[in-house]
Amino acid sequence: MIKTIGQIIKELRKERNLTQEELALAINVTSQAVSKWENETGLPDISQIVPLSTFFNVPTDVLFGIYGTTSDKEVEDIIDESIKKITLRKKEDLYESYLILKKGLDKYPSNLKLLQSLIESCCRLGYKENDCYDEEHKDEIYEEAKRISNVILKYSNNIQNILRTKYIMILLHSCNKNYEEAAKLAQSFPARADMTSYRMCAYINHAGKEYMAEKRNLNGDILMHIEGLLDDYMDLGYSYELSGDYVSALRMYNAMFDLIKYTFKEDEVIPALHIRDSGDPYVNKARCHVKLGNIEEAICTLKEMLEYDNNTICNKEFIKKQNTDLCNKLNNPFLKYVDLNWYAYRNYGNLKNELQKKLGLFNELKDNTKFDELIKMVNNLN
Repeated sequence: MIKTIGQIIKELRKERNLTQEELALAINVTSQAVSKWENETGLPDISQIVPLSTFFNVPTDVLFGIYGTTSDKEVEDIIDESIKKITLRKKEDLYESYLILKKGLDKYPSNLKLLQSLIESCCRLGYKENDCYDEEHKDEIYEEAKRISNVILKYSNNIQNILRTKYIMILLHSCNKNYEEAAKLAQSFPARADMTSYRMCAYINHAGKEYMAEKRNLNGDILMHIEGLLDDYMDLGYSYELSGDYVSALRMYNAMFDLIKYTFKEDEVIPALHIRDSGDPYVNKARCHVKLGNIEEAICTLKEMLEYDNNTICNKEFIKKQNTDLCNKLNNPFLKYVDLNWYAYRNYGNLKNELQKKLGLFNELKDNTKFDELIKMVNNLN
């Protein structure tokens, strides 16, 4: 049922624990006027819509109950423009991408796609563990994330967007030491790992005897859990590192590669699933080996990293073939669901800079002859 403007105002007021008198004072009207709106015996004057929207910090569309209507084509163009800015993964480009999305919301303040894209941008720039963390604009980004997340969580009907938004806000609240809010969101997540959209759709497919669709959904569910395991291994490995247990950290990073290799052992292409938002486990492995004094193992690990990146990322034809294979092998239990979105954040011509930056983290090895050969290998890339 569509809510009236009076019902929406009442709901927004109560969410903020305000009395009618306090709301009236804030927007410079009488408490009797607010009472009439909420009792649906009167409507706000058009001049009061913007003050109400500003005070409640919601789009005006929310007040009218038409949240989510917009020009899809223009919104897609705005999002595409923002994506073009992030191919080099430089902080200034990422911040400019953020501003493009933010400006788009000025025109389409209630568009869920824009809101979701902007919250993702806030995560890239506002989370301290990301290599593109924007120290200069961190406070602005955090405040913007809080504002738009409230709108998404209140008015979105998409459970995936809701959970993703909560996840992002847990990260941002935590790194801004707002642990109480982070804990509230964490406690709202489902406790069971099997309650996924893939599995629910598979139940429906099975009942309808749509077994091909059931297989696709279950394969997607498996890959989603693999992605979760890889993140857990990566984060747990880094946690072990921070506590000085480099042997256990190595075990976690090796488990990541073992899981990927086993999953794709019969396939021609092994996708870059080891690349996580939190970094590259090749770098982490090499760092642990250095801490343990295993210099030869550290150099071998870095060489593996260079060979993988150079043979895949730098080879556009290989990437094109890989993408085609991943999209077309419907009978393969996993490849259909692996995409190359990670590559969208990179520029093929920037591979040298990426690898130079990674090798630059290992100053302890700069006098090693074999490490010097790796440096030369990277410097010779086109």
